Amino acid sequence: MDEVRKQLREEASYLQEAQYLETYGKHLAGDERFILPALIKNQSRDNILAMSYIESSPIDRLKQQPQSVRDQAVSDLFELFLRELFELRLMQTDPNFANYRYQVESGKLVLLDFGATRKFTAKFANGYLRLIKAMVSRDEPRILKAAQNIGYHSEGISAEYEQLLLRIFLMVGEIFESTDAYDFERSDLVVRLNRLNDDVMRLQSEWKAPPVDCLYVHRKLGGLYLMARRLRARVAIGPLLEKHL
Repeated sequence: MDEVRKQLREEASYLQEAQYLETYGKHLAGDERFILPALIKNQSRDNILAMSYIESSPIDRLKQQPQSVRDQAVSDLFELFLRELFELRLMQTDPNFANYRYQVESGKLVLLDFGATRKFTAKFANGYLRLIKAMVSRDEPRILKAAQNIGYHSEGISAEYEQLLLRIFLMVGEIFESTDAYDFERSDLVVRLNRLNDDVMRLQSEWKAPPVDCLYVHRKLGGLYLMARRLRARVAIGPLLEKHL
């Protein structure tokens, strides 16, 4: 709760958001796939955030585009997610659909609202990279070790709880290991994860809340997954991940 309060205070600070907007603008300068508002400093205050207006449409307009266009847009967003986590160590963690818009004419994705931006340490980013690498290779001992190092669990957990964690990580790993196009519309990943609820509740005495940074990564990843389903996208995430591995 302390972390949530801190994050909400930061999200409510327009001066903080202005800094993140400028930082993202610099990081993505020259990337023709994305467009961000420009900060108007002389009209911004601690209670006013002034930005340039970008003519665009709701992200749902992409549903009317051909499959290849939808696939490319979602691929670009997942590539940005991986870059945020492993390269920039800076992530906009609120994947609300209203924070993404689309320019039909140019094909560019418009990125909005950087109030929920979060910085990650090199230790956390590298630890998460080791976890995903183990998930992709389905190396169960390394998955458990990497998860423990991040803080998902401690030593001495029961064999049943250990298997539950492995099942969850291996399921989510399907997205990252897909070298062929992953069909998000037909994916039953959420259904299979929900089927584990009874096991989770039965073993709740062993459950350890992951570090708060993990929760923000989960929120971003979950939001992108839902957007990919909504846009009926088919994307191979494996090749996007490969350069980071």
